Amino acid sequence: DFNQSQDRNSFETAFQISIEKPLAYNIFGLNESISAAYTQKSFWQTAKHSSPFRETNYEPEIFITEKGGSGL
Repeated sequence: DFNQSQDRNSFETAFQISIEKPLAYNIFGLNESISAAYTQKSFWQTAKHSSPFRETNYEPEIFITEKGGSGL
């Protein structure tokens, strides 16, 4: 992000890590899958020497999907 400063040494790098793990299948007899997932997205001010991470978002979730792939 170069919009905040004229200094080209001040920029930001964003990265995201996501994982999903199925926990159970067909518990309710609807051909469903119950899964847990976790996503972490960080905004790293790469040129800064102290406190380089401006923001980090954590998104844990549990969800149910049908065998066909659409959500219940």
